[in-house]
Amino acid sequence: QVAGDWWTVYGQSCGQEDEHGVWAGAYDWYPCSHARFFQVEEGEWINNTTYCAGSDSVCVGDPLVTAPQVYWSSPGVLRHDYPQSEAPVIPQIEDWKWLWISGDWSIVVWCGSNPMLEYNGAFVLSRNRSDGTIPAELEPEIREQLALYGMSLDTMCLTDSTNCVVEP
Repeated sequence: QVAGDWWTVYGQSCGQEDEHGVWAGAYDWYPCSHARFFQVEEGEWINNTTYCAGSDSVCVGDPLVTAPQVYWSSPGVLRHDYPQSEAPVIPQIEDWKWLWISGDWSIVVWCGSNPMLEYNGAFVLSRNRSDGTIPAELEPEIREQLALYGMSLDTMCLTDSTNCVVEP
């Protein structure tokens, strides 16, 4: 159900300060953030992720690419294991918890760590590039699902990906 393309549309970690503290990394606000989950060999999968430096949907510089190995560590939790060639410090592990999927839309809460820091966030993802417009029939359900985990669509940061180039 998660194989294929997923574009970040809204993110929780945007560099803001709220009741949870400062979201210093702004990891969920990288422009043109595009995850592609696919099988490379029998039983082996990667998340070929492209994004660029910048914020507020504006890229600064060329796209960056990471391709961690991924596997299901438990039901609904897709573990990202970054090999040395893909991370500045290893081990680097991220767990993406797929909380809700409906058609071309999903909600993922994630957390990660390496020897230098722990980090986390959440995404509203779409299988298609998006300007933030959520189908009217899904928006109430997305808002309800986010509220279950203490999040609000209104305080998440929008990443407009409509002008992003699809990298190979």
